[in-house]
Amino acid sequence: MRTSLRHLLTEDTPCYLSLCSCFVQLSQLLPKVGPQDPGSTTTSCTNSATPQRCWWTRPRGSRDTGHRISSDVDAFLVWRDPSNKDDQLIQLTISNVRLEPVSHRSAKKSVLHGSTVESVMGESKLAALTKPFMLHLRNGKAKAFYSYWAEPVTIKNLKRGLASLLQLQLSTGKVIENDVSGRCTVEYKAAQGQVTRTKNLETCKTAETGFTTHSQVLGVNRKSSSVTVFTLEDGFIRSAAAEEIHFLGVNVRRAVAARVVSRQTLTLTGTGAGPLEAAGKDAAGVVKSIDDKLAAVGIVAEKFTAQCKGCPSLFEHWQTEQKQLEPASLSKSMAPRSFLALIQSIRKASKDEILKVLTSASKTSLPQVVDAVTSSQTAASLDAMLQFLNFTDSKGLVLQERFLYACGFASHPNERMLQALLEISKGKIGSPDIKESVVIIMGALVHKLCKKGECNLPTVVQVKRLILDGPDSTQVASEVQMYLLALKNSLLPEAIPIFTKYAESEVGAYCTIALTSLQRYDFELMTDEVKQTVNRVYHQNRRIYEKNVRAAAADVILSSNPSYTEVRNLLLSIGNLPHEMNKYMLSKIQDILRFQMPASKIIRQAMKDMNSHNYNRFAKVGSSSSYSGFMAQSADVTSTYSLDILYSGSGILRRSNMNIYGASKGAMLHGLQVAIEAQGLESLIAATPTRERKTWSRSPECRRCCSMSS
Repeated sequence: MRTSLRHLLTEDTPCYLSLCSCFVQLSQLLPKVGPQDPGSTTTSCTNSATPQRCWWTRPRGSRDTGHRISSDVDAFLVWRDPSNKDDQLIQLTISNVRLEPVSHRSAKKSVLHGSTVESVMGESKLAALTKPFMLHLRNGKAKAFYSYWAEPVTIKNLKRGLASLLQLQLSTGKVIENDVSGRCTVEYKAAQGQVTRTKNLETCKTAETGFTTHSQVLGVNRKSSSVTVFTLEDGFIRSAAAEEIHFLGVNVRRAVAARVVSRQTLTLTGTGAGPLEAAGKDAAGVVKSIDDKLAAVGIVAEKFTAQCKGCPSLFEHWQTEQKQLEPASLSKSMAPRSFLALIQSIRKASKDEILKVLTSASKTSLPQVVDAVTSSQTAASLDAMLQFLNFTDSKGLVLQERFLYACGFASHPNERMLQALLEISKGKIGSPDIKESVVIIMGALVHKLCKKGECNLPTVVQVKRLILDGPDSTQVASEVQMYLLALKNSLLPEAIPIFTKYAESEVGAYCTIALTSLQRYDFELMTDEVKQTVNRVYHQNRRIYEKNVRAAAADVILSSNPSYTEVRNLLLSIGNLPHEMNKYMLSKIQDILRFQMPASKIIRQAMKDMNSHNYNRFAKVGSSSSYSGFMAQSADVTSTYSLDILYSGSGILRRSNMNIYGASKGAMLHGLQVAIEAQGLESLIAATPTRERKTWSRSPECRRCCSMSS
């Protein structure tokens, strides 16, 4: 049977951005869905491929904007398995393609005025679009899609979208279908004379074509829906109406968003006798006998990469932006714009092009170039950096550190990046500091990959085992700290017992890292054993600890959903602590109450007891302080900071800890943590240092005290 269809597609785009992606789709309608004519199975248009990019501007007061595509589709049954009438091969041909604006506009305002489909698409693409292609269906589901490899990706994606519409079932239920969107869960609801097909686009499994950060605060909110309604009459599909909606919004600024709506209307125009069915044992053999150039190219959409015509090469772009990335220009507003523009250019470049820029950059601009190349996060840029840097040379420490930090702050790292760092850590490294940085950064990458659901990748599993076993595998203090910092960055739940153990260590540095690490975990992971350990440290039940260690323990207790007893014991300790620590704890309690932190309610309850809340405890003086405040507030995101400063008994800085957070829709981002630990500075003013159990000095570089967040 030969079927003639008419298809009308409307792209309605009420966009908040003038630039957004459009989903260009075709659809088809075949009659007779009954078993007497299995070759005429029907679906509607739901193509989630993105074959081309559209620039749309919504005029003020305009309700509809976009374009409408209409076409005719001729379909007929080529072959079916004699032993299974539901095993069929269908040939499709698109013809009479038309393009027009959605709403009526004057000739001056219409961008399509005077244009033809051929002038918009191009002669070669239009010719490719009208070439026949085939779809192998079995029991109403797509088994193979046949087209030409040489066709442009956009044309193949359009045809895939049309072929995907031929999948339909008349019974209610959920099924998994392969179509242009990927492997998706589809729900059918059959009623009197009507079938509704709803595709859950969130479940579609396909190759990644884009990226977003693992952080919910800095990420992108995406909502999509796809619904098609078929109207049946006397066993024929008389009409179909489909609507697909895609919404993308930036979480930190909801005004930056795009909404794309695609509507399709299909009507049956006629049926007629088709050619005789071909003979053959299987569909693949029949396709080859008809046209040996047709090939099974897969029904899932291919990634389309637009080729920029007339755009400068990476090296040409670098020559125009080089001055903006020199140290003298970094404080100007143009520097970050040039940096971001360079990243976009690098993402399109090959490894050799990137190496050319790296080798030609001046010594002063090279660190910024390394940042840009690593931040582009492509396979070519990573390969270029690994070839450019020589980790056996200790003189290249600055560039090596810039590369490692850029990896640590990567928005969407992959297993390849982690594998590269693992190989570097196993090889010869000229600088001990770089060796430590490599391991610490690997911890940050493990955290981000696990957030993406990739915790079971082979390389991730290998690195997890390395850093989890690391602290107990060495007696060298610097190496133990290295592994603890890597675990702190990884935020692995499996590391909590390790931090609990080292929180009571005899080495102050281990205690501080372990306690500050525990503070970063969700309070729901804080078991009774962990809480008991932290309380023992603060109250010094087993041994004497330094003030900064006890202060860190207090922070963990107050941020881990403390009980009434825990809070009461903390309040009772004020007045019996060293001079400056009394003031620090008092300031900490007052800051929690003033800023309405989660622990404020239980603290107010405990303060009703006059033994805990009295002048003797709350009138302590000193220089230590704890303060939290707002950095920025908007409808979408709130940024806060906290600054804790603990002084020694001589009035010299002992510990300073600053944290910056971002919160959006219940999600929290720990954006930055900078900590300074100092001891022995009393000798500068001829003062007597505070006597503590054991002295220890901070690492000579601040990076050892910082956690990787992004």
